Amino acid sequence: MKLSGGEADRLSELSSRALAVVSEATGMLYGPMLTLYRRKDTAKPYLNRAQSRLRDLLGHVSLQTILDLIGDAPDTEAEQRTLHAMAASGIRTVWRGVVSTLRDPLAVARASIQLRYNMQQKFGEDLMTESTSSEVGTRVHAVLYDMDAHLTPASRASIRSAATELPLDAWLALASAPVADTEQPETRQVWETVVRALGVMRQGGPSVGRALSETDYPEARLSSLLTAHGDALTGLIAEAVRWLVSHDIKRCTLTDIVVLGLADAHGDRAAHDDIVARIALDYARATRRKR
Repeated sequence: MKLSGGEADRLSELSSRALAVVSEATGMLYGPMLTLYRRKDTAKPYLNRAQSRLRDLLGHVSLQTILDLIGDAPDTEAEQRTLHAMAASGIRTVWRGVVSTLRDPLAVARASIQLRYNMQQKFGEDLMTESTSSEVGTRVHAVLYDMDAHLTPASRASIRSAATELPLDAWLALASAPVADTEQPETRQVWETVVRALGVMRQGGPSVGRALSETDYPEARLSSLLTAHGDALTGLIAEAVRWLVSHDIKRCTLTDIVVLGLADAHGDRAAHDDIVARIALDYARATRRKR
């Protein structure tokens, strides 16, 4: 294909701008990768690998993007938005690969917040595309609001005063939970823990991650909670809820911590990983706001 002088100049100009965007995108990974690995010498090989993958990915995509743009009428602003969207998509793909093997949800959350800020500032794009609640999250949210709505001051007082055995009012509240969950010990214990909490607090308000941060729940304990499984996770969920109760939290959206326990018990890896990331991000954002 032979290009006219004007078309050749436009191709050159678009190519130059695309290269600049690719360079800017690879540079955005530097700070977040240091946050992930804490030391420059430790981060270096992982950073080099991530930047190389991003350059390779964007190299192929940018060529097609330029060919698509060259046939349209010149529009610098629209073209730049297209190039930025292209780079942001590549960053998301590479970042998912970077964090998928790491077992430090809080470090991932902090690094993701840093990368998100960079992308918003320079590209007007978000690291996390709009997320939708999982099916289990939607169901749990509805159940918790139903439980909360039907608990009276007297029934809450009855639940608060109970020692080890749950009172009748608590079992009536548990009737709102799915039968399959109440028949399995590992999932029933999660619901029982939350019903006890509803004797003190109301469903709604700040998320669990934010509430734990605002009450200075130790980071080491949160990391243990987010990486635990099975009986250990059930125990840590109870510990976290008791912490909120002991710190006089009057309202908290308990949905996430219930989903964490249920997703683990059901072997729902996607829902589990999503809720771990959500709790860690909420905690990290709230901690950052306090500083």
